[in-house]
Amino acid sequence: MCGIVGVSNDSNAYKIIIEGLENLEYRGYDSAGFFLAPNKIYKTTSRVASLKSKNKDIVSNCGMGHTRWATTGKVSIKNAHPHQSYHKKFVLVHNGIISNYLEYKYKLIKEGYVFKSDTDSEVIVNYLEYLYSQNSDMDYCLKKLIEDLKGEMALIISMKGDEGLYFVKKGSPLVVGKKDSSFYLASDVLAISNYSDSFYFPNDGEYGYVSKSNSYVINKNEQNSITFNQEQFENNTTTSTGFSCFLLKEIYDQVNLIDAISKTYTSGNKLSLYYQDIKKSLKSSKHINLIGCGSSFNAASYIKSLDHSSHISTYVGSEYVKINKDETYILISQSGETYDLIQLAKKIKKKKAKMIVLTNTPHSTLARMSDITLNMCAGYEKSVAATKSFLASITILTLLTKDISNVTNYLNKVKRSIKYTLKHEDKFNDLAKKISKLTSLYYIGKDIDYAICQEGGLKLKEISYLHVEAMLSGELKHGPIATVNKKFGALGISTKSSSDEKIKTALAEVKCRKAPVFFLSLSKDISEIRFLKGPKYLTGVGIIIGLQILSYKVANILKRDIDKPRNLAKSVTVI
Repeated sequence: MCGIVGVSNDSNAYKIIIEGLENLEYRGYDSAGFFLAPNKIYKTTSRVASLKSKNKDIVSNCGMGHTRWATTGKVSIKNAHPHQSYHKKFVLVHNGIISNYLEYKYKLIKEGYVFKSDTDSEVIVNYLEYLYSQNSDMDYCLKKLIEDLKGEMALIISMKGDEGLYFVKKGSPLVVGKKDSSFYLASDVLAISNYSDSFYFPNDGEYGYVSKSNSYVINKNEQNSITFNQEQFENNTTTSTGFSCFLLKEIYDQVNLIDAISKTYTSGNKLSLYYQDIKKSLKSSKHINLIGCGSSFNAASYIKSLDHSSHISTYVGSEYVKINKDETYILISQSGETYDLIQLAKKIKKKKAKMIVLTNTPHSTLARMSDITLNMCAGYEKSVAATKSFLASITILTLLTKDISNVTNYLNKVKRSIKYTLKHEDKFNDLAKKISKLTSLYYIGKDIDYAICQEGGLKLKEISYLHVEAMLSGELKHGPIATVNKKFGALGISTKSSSDEKIKTALAEVKCRKAPVFFLSLSKDISEIRFLKGPKYLTGVGIIIGLQILSYKVANILKRDIDKPRNLAKSVTVI
């Protein structure tokens, strides 16, 4: 889940690398580092920003950088990238995980190699150097890396005395950008889109080379010139100006998100013809499978809760899913690079089943694999915790699975409910103070509100570090109530009046055990905070936004790093 960036033949290499790494920090921020040709390597166990003071005056037109989410080897300077080979012939940055690296590490030690780090990445660069010592054909060496090393890797490699950069794509995402005679490589196009005007997305198993005098890619032993396509991508220079963090800005951006969905998906007061056809195909499908991870799975659970028939099933992306050719599979992924979903997508394509991908990244791996790509329209979501992408997922899937007569009017009602909650943001202050004093919390709900509890609880958990668990109200007394105490409370959530009394009863049982309880409901006379009821199917959208605000406020009181919570990454590209 690391982020890598490389630059060849651009005198602003240092600036572009640092800027690119900052745009890739959502992929991990345990440590960072960069290499500038011919021989400068700098590393830090702090954020990318701490590298800005390093050697601003160095003039180099070639280099690479890395921001790390630790997988093999603890967070330390020695394990940070870039890694240099033992005899200093090669430097590389790596995104991915190699499962059989120890086998090659032991072989290389027997050959006299000494290792400085605990990483699989240093094994790669030393194995490359060893291969090159046996056969100085770089294309052969890169092919052997792909064949021998099991797992995923996107590599950017610099060879001593060479003006260009080599690259390898196996599993992990990689894009190559170009403008004039300058080349740029990265894990995500957003890291290089400000400097490139044409792009190439390598296929799995491809490797190649870029420099001012030559560029090529090799696929199945055949070398070809790289065919770059001119494309325009969203400007990624968004700032949090006017807000304390990106998360809060993105919570407020959800009003504009609904406008963007309306613009993309509707024509007049209805879905556009293209999306009407998709909706018809979903209705006629033998079965629909909604699959996601994290917030995307919570969105799938929400949609399933709207349909109590057997027509829709939900699955966590990392779990076993049986593929049937005559069923439809909808994969939900903000990044479009979720490892577990990509592995599943390969199986779906092999079975030739219909695959729809709902993503915020139309150029991503999953988007390129899909039969149909649905755009979340959420814009650049920079904070690690999902906000806009969750709302986008449940809104778009509601439009495509439910009969709504006037879509424009429907979305306007959604927007009004969101605006009402945002207008009363300060009403969450007192509740946030009380919750910030707890160590644990149950989010209690029924039916569709359980899906809201799952997402709201995840949000609070990931940015405040409090232990939060979603709980069906009826299950509370079957064991979980044993854990409640003065520091372990419960927050009840109800978006249906028919659930109010049952949630109140569950909370009363918790309160009897001297644990603090809170209640958020659309019934204003019993709710801690008032909400404006949304339209059918998205009735509780105001509470969904409210739980995002509550999470932000609790995390802010606890002085957490809200946009970059510890141990997390936004794009989960490893097993």
